[in-house]
Amino acid sequence: MVVKEAPVNPADIVRLAVTSIGKNYLQRPFNLELLSIIHADDSIAGKKYKVESILAGYYQGYYPKGKKKFEITQKRTTGEDPLKKINYGYWPSFEIGSSDLLTDQYKIGIFNLELLDDFRFKYEGVAIYENDTVYKIQYYAPRPTTKNTGYGIVPKTYSGSIYITTSTNAVVRHEIKAGPFTHHVIYKKVNDKYFPYYFSGQRINEFKLPRGKREFRSYNTVTVTKIILLDVKVIYDKANDFDVNKVRYDERFWNEYYPN
Repeated sequence: MVVKEAPVNPADIVRLAVTSIGKNYLQRPFNLELLSIIHADDSIAGKKYKVESILAGYYQGYYPKGKKKFEITQKRTTGEDPLKKINYGYWPSFEIGSSDLLTDQYKIGIFNLELLDDFRFKYEGVAIYENDTVYKIQYYAPRPTTKNTGYGIVPKTYSGSIYITTSTNAVVRHEIKAGPFTHHVIYKKVNDKYFPYYFSGQRINEFKLPRGKREFRSYNTVTVTKIILLDVKVIYDKANDFDVNKVRYDERFWNEYYPN
């Protein structure tokens, strides 16, 4: 007797992951502490530049339109900033906001069920990931818009890949490619809930510099160093989450906690 596997509809798996967010991810406020490391090398001049930042994060919870907010609390730079003349801020939390779409006050992207018809899906089978059995799903937007991508300037292409556990329907990995940008988030289970613990991204921008327009690449990795569930502190909109140039260098802090 030959047993045929029932066909799998990847859109239905994504839909089930969205409706399972309430049981898989924390629904109440919590804080994160994060370490961001941005590498912004000047390939023409052969110089390397590194920006390390400590971020305080505030999540209202993983529910529809739940807000998340970040504040740069510490920074350390190494090397010569190739974008110093245009006072570029580097934005260490950019990858977090762009990839952690399971909670998002603007409800953009693949996890907004109202936008699901904007995407095309491909089921790539089942795999073992981080000791979990997961569905692997690829997707893309045939017609990217500001709403389904979240970008003010619509990228020419918008696609991604998602790993969803077969047992709990939890998203444990999500990678997004939006034109020249790549964003990546990984979630891990802590007790009975999943939390983000690692983000990464690559950005390719074009800047008008003294010697003319130049393509500029930067790479950011963000690691969650602490999850705080009690005595949660709210971070308000006035907090600085963008410009590391506005944060002073505290040598004592870095020597104590992150010595070179």
